[in-house]
Amino acid sequence: MGTGPNIPPGSNTDRPDANYRPTRQRSVNPGDPPEDYYLGAEPPLRTLGGILLLKDIIFSFEPREAKEALEAWFDSAPTDRSEGWTADELVEHVRSEYSTFTWLLEPMLERTGFEIKAKTVSDNGIFASYTCIRR
Repeated sequence: MGTGPNIPPGSNTDRPDANYRPTRQRSVNPGDPPEDYYLGAEPPLRTLGGILLLKDIIFSFEPREAKEALEAWFDSAPTDRSEGWTADELVEHVRSEYSTFTWLLEPMLERTGFEIKAKTVSDNGIFASYTCIRR
């Protein structure tokens, strides 16, 4: 048991798909900034102690607007799973993932020593992205 290139030693099964660990490969994300992007800032961002890039489901609407905003998001979902998350999958995600609000996240970032340098929110108020530097 536990032999083969992708099955760790000590594995408790001989199934080839159990405990599968793919080989590490460096992936390239088209959304990553160019290699010298951070050097152009004054002072260079790399010298400031760390960069946090955060993109996630982070609600930028008020809690009283949640029902309307979420229903609009669910209504815009495709019915064909091959085209993206369906409405049922979005509902389950909201129910089980506990996404937060921008007005809760931002003070936490600042309190833990990050300075928000850039923030983008989607038109529907569902997604947000942050570029932060560690002070």
